[in-house]
Amino acid sequence: MDFRLNEEQQMLQDTVARLVRGEYSFEKRLAFSETDAGFSVDFWKQLSELGLTAVPFPE
Repeated sequence: MDFRLNEEQQMLQDTVARLVRGEYSFEKRLAFSETDAGFSVDFWKQLSELGLTAVPFPE
């Protein structure tokens, strides 16, 4: 069985990794976890705008 990512999956992985590294570091996530929301609303808006919140669902 081949468990390697296909080209589309690799592109998705790279996009999310760059976004998280650049915008939502561990330190930022830790700080947001202390807020009332517990997360960054703006970061989740970014994920949504990129369509990443719908990735697990078929079109």
